[in-house]
Amino acid sequence: GTLPWPVQGPIVTQFGTVVDPKYKTVTKNSGIDIAAKVGSPVLAVDSGKVSFADIFMGHGRMVILDHGNRCHSIYSKLSDVKVKVGATVAKGETLALSGDTLHFEFRVGGKSVDPLNWLIPR
Repeated sequence: GTLPWPVQGPIVTQFGTVVDPKYKTVTKNSGIDIAAKVGSPVLAVDSGKVSFADIFMGHGRMVILDHGNRCHSIYSKLSDVKVKVGATVAKGETLALSGDTLHFEFRVGGKSVDPLNWLIPR
């Protein structure tokens, strides 16, 4: 991957199938969850246009960036949103402030893909 990370912190939930250690329930994570210090800046991983910036049921405050070519990045579980729908943002620009965990997704052609294949390895 070549895209910068949206926030600093360790990954607490990987992309794909997740088994709850206590209840053994199986769910699918359509992105990754990154532990963050509350109020950390959440940065755009690439330039794009804000197509959504509001509360989304089950995800809290969310920002969706349209990068063109049917590529979108999704940032949710935010403590505050700093951008408006229709705004054009640059790579690395602050979109929002994080909660204690940032849920980050990357979609290509409407399908969720593993963000780790797109982010700079660390």
